[in-house]
Amino acid sequence: MSRPPRRRPRAGNLFRFRSTPQLAAALAVGGVAPGPVFAAAGLPASALTAEVTAPLARMIDLFERASAALDDPWFGVTLAEQIPSGTFGAAELLVRSAPTLGAGLAALVEVATLINPPGRFEVVAGPTETSVRYGFAAEPEALGRHLNEYTVRLVVHQLGLSLGTPLPVTRAWFPHRRELARADAAARFGCEVRFGAPDVGFALPNAVLAAVPRTADPVVFAYMRREVAAALAVAPVDDVVAEVARVVEADSSVDAATVARRLGVTVRSLQRRLAEAGATFRGVRDQVRRRRIEALRAAGVSGDELARALGFAHARSLRRALDK
Repeated sequence: MSRPPRRRPRAGNLFRFRSTPQLAAALAVGGVAPGPVFAAAGLPASALTAEVTAPLARMIDLFERASAALDDPWFGVTLAEQIPSGTFGAAELLVRSAPTLGAGLAALVEVATLINPPGRFEVVAGPTETSVRYGFAAEPEALGRHLNEYTVRLVVHQLGLSLGTPLPVTRAWFPHRRELARADAAARFGCEVRFGAPDVGFALPNAVLAAVPRTADPVVFAYMRREVAAALAVAPVDDVVAEVARVVEADSSVDAATVARRLGVTVRSLQRRLAEAGATFRGVRDQVRRRRIEALRAAGVSGDELARALGFAHARSLRRALDK
């Protein structure tokens, strides 16, 4: 089966992956020597036994090679279901100890940058369901097909373990394309799946947000919130694409000069740093806008109200900006 076309990730985006030992074990169990697969993807031998931080392109390549070696087109989903609880340390403990599922999702938004600084979760409440959305810097296809699917399945699976029952996901979506039948995707995720979306995400019925996890512990949750807040206060932010994306998320109408001023750099310096990361200001802003528009529409926002939420006076102003 031929691979669908993929956009190459930006050279400046690094990805931290904690589950390379589990990935290596999955290869070994499948009769594939993991060492050569890791080496072919440009990863060091140390990644076989410990977490690794590497260019996103190499991690995508690793998953593609593992998928091909094991003849498993859904390797990201398969691996996600094999990740043991506790893999993500303090960040995971905060989410698991939350008093309700809704509070756990809110905590997930807070701690995502501790796991991967360019990564960002967003929880958007709609009339009947809540969307959990993920973006990585301003990558149009986020983490690539296998890592996108790994991320959704991992979060859904681990939250289900905390609740003691499978999470009732109503739909899931991804920015990458798939040649496989929709029925295959629905069977793997247990819900309707859409490909070619602006971001990565899944939706849940609003009623389930009040569910109390088996792992809820208010004392641990309060303590971990303090610990995570302290860690976030000193966490370095050195990814220029992620920095720009965060400013644009707060006000989608900003221009490069405004963003540069808020980041304390000149416009020329900002443009140079973005170019070194393989990005442009307009490209980052457009990608953030598309993700934000999709999330707001899912929440039932439209017209002038949607435009104002993005920092524009009215819908016509937003349409003109998008046309440019």
